[in-house]
Amino acid sequence: MDTQTLQVGQIVGMQSGAYGCNGRVIKITADAIYVDMRWESKLEIWKFNLKGVSIDSRDVGHIPEMYEHDGAPSTYEAGNWVLCKIEV
Repeated sequence: MDTQTLQVGQIVGMQSGAYGCNGRVIKITADAIYVDMRWESKLEIWKFNLKGVSIDSRDVGHIPEMYEHDGAPSTYEAGNWVLCKIEV
């Protein structure tokens, strides 16, 4: 996904292997994209680098699972989440 064209408020897809979900871009900085992620009825904010790959999000409230050794949101089977287009 071309992260250069993302805008605050835009709905984005996120994928990790066979898993997928949606989120809303809430902030874009020079080095990160912040996405509002609703997961099992709770709100989390995940951070992504400018290539669209999830990065350490502990500083914005993400509580890592035991297999997330670097604090980046990921799945056990497929690793880090990646931003992707939502196909309509």
